[in-house]
Amino acid sequence: MAAKNGEGAGTFVYRFGNDATKAESINLNVPGKTAKLAEAYTTTITWSLTDVPGQ
Repeated sequence: MAAKNGEGAGTFVYRFGNDATKAESINLNVPGKTAKLAEAYTTTITWSLTDVPGQ
């Protein structure tokens, strides 16, 4: 999530699914003809949160 200069004041929530769909709300889709190099793909997501004072 990002805001342009002069925008974005307030509270923002970005949800990935809900309680019923959270296990499937984010996934990796490797198209059928793409070469698969492993049985399982994994990654690490690094979240960067910043609290910037108002102007």
